[in-house]
Amino acid sequence: MIRKYRRRPSRVLACLQMPWALSFLLLTCATVSRTTHAIESHPGISSESMYSEAVLAFNKKQSSEALRILDELLRTSPNHVEALELKALTLKSQGDDRNSLDVYNRLIRLKPDKERGPYHFELGVILNRQKKSDIARVQFEKALALGFNETVSHLFLGMIGFSNGDLNASRVHFRAVESQGNAEMQTVAHYYLGMIHFKEGNGSSGTHEMNLARTTAKDSPDSKMASDIKLAAEKVLAPFRNSQWFASITAIGQYDSNIALIPSGLASAQASNKGTPNTLLNAGFGRMSPPVDDVQWVASYRFSGNKTLSAETKAYDFASNTPSLFLNLSPLSPVTGGIKLEGNLTFNNQPTSSTATANDGTATYRFTKYSTAYEAGTYLRFEPATRFLVQLDLGMRKQTNYADPGLTGTSLLAKANIRGASSSKLLNPALTVSYESNRASNPDSKYNSTGIGASNSFRLSASDTVTASLDYLASTYPAHALLRADKNISGRVSLIHVFTPKWSFLADVSYTTNTSSIANSFSYSRMSGGAGIGWSL
Repeated sequence: MIRKYRRRPSRVLACLQMPWALSFLLLTCATVSRTTHAIESHPGISSESMYSEAVLAFNKKQSSEALRILDELLRTSPNHVEALELKALTLKSQGDDRNSLDVYNRLIRLKPDKERGPYHFELGVILNRQKKSDIARVQFEKALALGFNETVSHLFLGMIGFSNGDLNASRVHFRAVESQGNAEMQTVAHYYLGMIHFKEGNGSSGTHEMNLARTTAKDSPDSKMASDIKLAAEKVLAPFRNSQWFASITAIGQYDSNIALIPSGLASAQASNKGTPNTLLNAGFGRMSPPVDDVQWVASYRFSGNKTLSAETKAYDFASNTPSLFLNLSPLSPVTGGIKLEGNLTFNNQPTSSTATANDGTATYRFTKYSTAYEAGTYLRFEPATRFLVQLDLGMRKQTNYADPGLTGTSLLAKANIRGASSSKLLNPALTVSYESNRASNPDSKYNSTGIGASNSFRLSASDTVTASLDYLASTYPAHALLRADKNISGRVSLIHVFTPKWSFLADVSYTTNTSSIANSFSYSRMSGGAGIGWSL
């Protein structure tokens, strides 16, 4: 049967390179084949007969015979478009890229601009195979502009952008494939989008796309390419398919110019007006279920404590214990949420004698129960734009304070956190807005606090990260006898230097100033700085 060329192109093979030594063949390009009339006004019966013979030879995989017939035909009808198309296709199937390129360029010169899309596409396929990605990109962009084979053109342009390090352009094209392509091409798009997110340090979105690549590949059971991508995605996701333990510990030595009590909430706590060397110990461990599950649980315990080294500040030693449970819904999805349950038990170093004062350096001290708290809340996390992550938290905390019963009460909490990342390692900003309505039993201790904070992480190298932050907090005490109002400003700079995947060096310096309408009692300034080591599992 004579093979007819249709107006709509059919697909042919083209090469696709996957990242980091994973090679797959993508069977997703198009032949330049469709019904068209020869340019000549009278090609004649002889030309059409020879063309039909060439088609038969091509379909029988007799490429040399097809080329012989086509060359003979083109000697008498040099502008026979269908013959030129078949010749270019035959040469390409033989791997004769140079002559195939010449024929496609000749076809471009013969056809009007609006009909050149198929030839630009085929040029792009050949040039991409020759590793001439910059020239190939121009050809695919022309094919895309002319509306030819748009989804596959997007796919090739996405791969070229990824290989050239242009992640923004690559993302745009793979998003188009994700929305327009069939299951096989969507599998490729999800995989590359996952790799883009990983390169940008967005692990949550990266694992989400990898999970989509794995599940979408199941819709193409007969595709070797989809099967290969599925295996590659599963290797990436392997650490996320098992329950995991996690643990960390940090030990820091610092000097605090004005040690203070642990705050009961957002509002600043009472300062001692005494400086002291201080040691800090923070530790925690927990276990989490696989994040690829629809519902993930994370159970953990955290400890934080400090020990001052001045005899007059013993009453500012604390030991805090915090168990928590998180239930996360579809944690690897772009939109996720969950609930949080948390408890707290804090001990404080207090004089054993009821007649001793808190600053009595000669008294005997022991740790006694200071406060308990229970908190429940919910959160929503989503990505409104590329490289931006937003999390909204709402919660309620019930606190009992044994050292100062007037602080016992309930608080309503709200917080919004926005984190961004850029192509620059020096620009990774975050913005936090918070609010607390504290209903303590003592009217003088009731407050409403509104805070805003900004920070930026400077990733100086693979081992060194510096983070700078500035926070502002305004607190009002509407039931206070003197209508107290405080404004708190705090700045901090911290450094993390990673020695090994488990060990790191930590350092930070901070300065805080609290300005109160009751200056004699509540205005203060505080500076602290220190360094230590950290370990993580």
